[in-house]
Amino acid sequence: MTSSAQPLYLRRVAFTVERFLDAIPVIDTAQRTQIENVMVNWLTTQRPGSAYAVYNQAGMFLYLGGRLHSSYPVARGRSDLSAWTDGKKIASIDSQAYQASGVIQKLGTAGLYLPPAPAGGILGSLLNGLGRGSARGRRRNNNNNNNNNNNNNNNG
Repeated sequence: MTSSAQPLYLRRVAFTVERFLDAIPVIDTAQRTQIENVMVNWLTTQRPGSAYAVYNQAGMFLYLGGRLHSSYPVARGRSDLSAWTDGKKIASIDSQAYQASGVIQKLGTAGLYLPPAPAGGILGSLLNGLGRGSARGRRRNNNNNNNNNNNNNNNG
């Protein structure tokens, strides 16, 4: 799957990667922007379900089909935390099991700081497919306009 063919998929992966880096947490710097770009490009250009990223001991590890593809250091991330993402989900993992044998034992989101997802605003609309350019967004606008017109006709 390529990111250019699926813009909604690209937005969702970018949002998940953003939350993943917030959960670690990685401070918003030029390095973080570079990490986000690498991760989003990596996860969206691989077959869904085959690629994932692991953060462990201040390092980011990108995997494809269970094999390490690349790794790089992450400055200012928490060294006591291990986390996993495939671009759709985020989980904390057992760092001892990962360090000992590379086994990924997902522990859910315990210990991760995950800010609430946006309910509204531009990002919320984009993620929920309700942007002004979407069919659902236009339909909702038309219904609101019709209701306003009906109310005006009945009241005046």
